[in-house]
Amino acid sequence: MDQFIAWFKVNFWNILTKQYVDFTGRTGRAQFWYFVLISFVINLLLGMISGGVLNLLVWLALIIPSIAITARRLHDINQTGWLQLVAIIPLLGWIALIILCVLPAAEPNKYGSAAVAEATPAPAEGK
Repeated sequence: MDQFIAWFKVNFWNILTKQYVDFTGRTGRAQFWYFVLISFVINLLLGMISGGVLNLLVWLALIIPSIAITARRLHDINQTGWLQLVAIIPLLGWIALIILCVLPAAEPNKYGSAAVAEATPAPAEGK
């Protein structure tokens, strides 16, 4: 359980508390996708349980850190964070943004050194 709590802190809680509106620096692929997964699961569960106002409030609370972590992920591939505006284009924009977020890190990079706090792997079952 301690491993899971540590994993959750690195991949979600620290992003919400320490990097809520941090649009500078870089974020690695693993930490980005873990954040997306945890956000999706929380919204899905709240949607099934409450469905209404609570789900909307959580979505609103997560929108700014989601934009910030996407900007840092784009910085990791040496692109500007403004490139996420491509998602405004229906369907093709989302596909392009997903492809960009899957690309490996670019070195050297004008946005700083590689993401130091790369996400830790998920805890092993039964430990």
